[in-house]
Amino acid sequence: MRRLGVLCALALLLGAMPSPSRGTTAPAGFVTASGSGLTVDGKPWRAIGVNFWDMDTSKALANDLTGCYYQHPNLDTYFDTTFRVLSTQMHATAVRTFGFLEQYTAGGRDWSSTDKLLFYAQKYNVRLIPVFAGQERLCGIPAKGASWFHCPTPAPCTPGYRQTDVWGTDYRSYVVQTVARYRDNPTIAFWQLMNEPLYNNAGASDPTALVDFARDMGDAIRVDAGDAYHLVNLGTPQATFTTQQYKQLLDCSSSSPSGCTDLTEVHDYSGEPLQGTPLDSSVTVRYRQITASTSSLTPAVVVPIDAWADASSGTPAPQTNWELVVSAPSSNAWPLYVDDVTVATAAGPVTYGFETGTDGFTASPGVTLSRTATYAHGGASSMRVLVPAGVTDVTLTPPVPASAILSVQASVRAGFAAPAADGAKGIAPLFHSAVVTQNKPIFTGEAGIAAAVPSLTPASTTCPGTSLDQRATMFNEMLKVQTDDNHRSSGFLLWDFNDPTVQSTTANGTPQVDRNFGCYSVSPADPTVAVMKTWSDTLAGGIDPLPAPAALVPAALSFVTLTGPPERSYPGASIPLRVRMTSGGNLFAGARMIADGGCVGSGATNSLGIAAFSCAVSPTLGPTTITLSVDPTTCDCSLPSEIYPFTVDPNTTITIGVTSAVVQRGTGTPITLTLSAPPGGSLLGAKWSVPECWLGGTIRQDVRTAVVSPVCPPLDAGTSSTWVLTAKATDTLGKTYSVPFVTYVFDRIYADPATNDCVGVSLDIRTVGATSVPGGCRAGAYGPAAGWFAFKVPTKETVPAFSRNGSKLHIAAAGATHQIDGQFEYADAASRTFSAIITDAGNSRMARNESA
Repeated sequence: MRRLGVLCALALLLGAMPSPSRGTTAPAGFVTASGSGLTVDGKPWRAIGVNFWDMDTSKALANDLTGCYYQHPNLDTYFDTTFRVLSTQMHATAVRTFGFLEQYTAGGRDWSSTDKLLFYAQKYNVRLIPVFAGQERLCGIPAKGASWFHCPTPAPCTPGYRQTDVWGTDYRSYVVQTVARYRDNPTIAFWQLMNEPLYNNAGASDPTALVDFARDMGDAIRVDAGDAYHLVNLGTPQATFTTQQYKQLLDCSSSSPSGCTDLTEVHDYSGEPLQGTPLDSSVTVRYRQITASTSSLTPAVVVPIDAWADASSGTPAPQTNWELVVSAPSSNAWPLYVDDVTVATAAGPVTYGFETGTDGFTASPGVTLSRTATYAHGGASSMRVLVPAGVTDVTLTPPVPASAILSVQASVRAGFAAPAADGAKGIAPLFHSAVVTQNKPIFTGEAGIAAAVPSLTPASTTCPGTSLDQRATMFNEMLKVQTDDNHRSSGFLLWDFNDPTVQSTTANGTPQVDRNFGCYSVSPADPTVAVMKTWSDTLAGGIDPLPAPAALVPAALSFVTLTGPPERSYPGASIPLRVRMTSGGNLFAGARMIADGGCVGSGATNSLGIAAFSCAVSPTLGPTTITLSVDPTTCDCSLPSEIYPFTVDPNTTITIGVTSAVVQRGTGTPITLTLSAPPGGSLLGAKWSVPECWLGGTIRQDVRTAVVSPVCPPLDAGTSSTWVLTAKATDTLGKTYSVPFVTYVFDRIYADPATNDCVGVSLDIRTVGATSVPGGCRAGAYGPAAGWFAFKVPTKETVPAFSRNGSKLHIAAAGATHQIDGQFEYADAASRTFSAIITDAGNSRMARNESA
């Protein structure tokens, strides 16, 4: 991996400058917080706009930096076109962007692309919300566990965000450098520390880690970078916070007033006006014959929807032509949800579960039907009925042929979401907590609804049937509720905006439609754009436009060494080098990069502006230099060279061996690394690491061999039963050695009494599997199974028996060896219990009930 130097002198000077005290009146044009709202120059301001995901159309490959650079052939055209559309057609006030990530600035060494991004945003009066990093793996940086965010006590460590990464800097230093550069620019609405911190990282949802991280980064921005004016937001925390922990995050009057966050963010992909509010029971259902008089067949039946109870029509009445009539308070404009409609027919009962669509139902004029996962009862989906405001009765007609209906006897589950039910689950209590309890602003940083986007190339078969018009209506309902007096959202940003007419390129330069364009994308012709414009105009507070930006620095050629040479190597070694060349932020292809001196080689930049090549180390021993330069005949330029000190030394090679234990999910994973130097060599100063665990250290003894035994934090992501990790060692001369190895993590572990192998059982929501790992169980970690374990499945179903090597799985239990014989299955779906039949060594049969 490349080794960049320290931060540039300018950034160090800026970071060292005295900062204004917190609370100082912000200069004109800055976004500030006032209670539960945002203001600019004392006037209410809301972030209405989109997510500008990034400038890259090819995501990172595993352990490679390929695809981690912007690929649009001309950033000026790309930015100018995008911001012009957002400003003139949507009247967007803000864009949340990932364009400040390290990969776009070469770890803080090339700011040309971010300077352009800010220039065009300011030109079109759109403020930016920069996101500094993402939770998940990207561009060679692993996904972030709790140890990345803080050091759990009492074990000392350096948290991952303070460790040098593949871009040659650490997250904290990079944030300080970036903020110091742009701290005086009001085009920045506020800073966001992380996209969805701890998202989808089971077992690592540690709110304490996020509190520690957020407060330290607040100090980094306000004290170290000297930014007293821009607000700071953590991002959407994917952890269960207590009231006290939220207070720690948002309380700027504590003993560390600089280390706090100013506003709260939520992400909402529900498509509902306010995700997470429970259904109410104010709905009635009746069955009506379709005649001129539309006489009601039975009295209205109240349906207690929060319990999803069945509602029956009572005494069957033979009819041949009928419909459902659903009634609710006339003031209720929230969506209606219907699930599991069962109708008696001549051929037997027909159930509409809405698992794949609306099952052919039709509705009253002006009512929109769609499939949704919200409030599903019998399966994964229900039918969402978007009801216009003020509508009292909604008719729903099933597609059953009239001749097939034996009688009007049906059960229906239906209900409206309750608008006054803040505090139950989902984002509703977050709005309540931020606006009422904490008196802090809250905004929706991502709001996405998948729709049948017609511009997809190639045409996608995975998009739902929701039309663009239906999606626009749903977004309108969401904005209507989030911006009312009860919730007072300070922003609503769509995921995401893409213009299919703007071309990007593949890695080899072939033009293509931006591959980020998908089912969630909104493009210029989408009716949602008009909806956003209406709300932006409605919520406008008469904010003065941003001043015209200063002229961009004229386009200039420059190159940055991404992966440079080590300080030492051995004769004949091949050293990988990687250099990026840009022209005013745009990528420059065809320039020949030359390495000379102690290591000789060359390579041309590709369509990404990247020259990846190797140089051969000189056979001459001793100190020398390596010069990296560009051939001026290939770029019509004369750029200064970069010179690296270098020593050719024969005694460099070390070996690395790794062993790991088999562990139970939720426990630390012990790892043993054995490092060996060649005869006559020494490991003094050699570095070792297991990057996926954020472990590392340096050998401090003058020895030829060394054994280190770190413990990897619990590996709990998802339901994977194996983790493929990589151990690395860097010798005293800078060469890196990598050894992949596998560590096994299971939900339950038992010792096989016959072989002493570790038998690991992985449980996910539908299947159960077992794997045997030779070598015995780790002593003292768990021991023989002394009972049973429980697992959950979402619906009543049969789960296959365990098997290993073609036979039944033996489990060591207290006093006897038992084997699972047969199947687990639900005995009672309502109480969620299951039974199992097992056979012990004496072939006596036993039944066992277990709660799931």
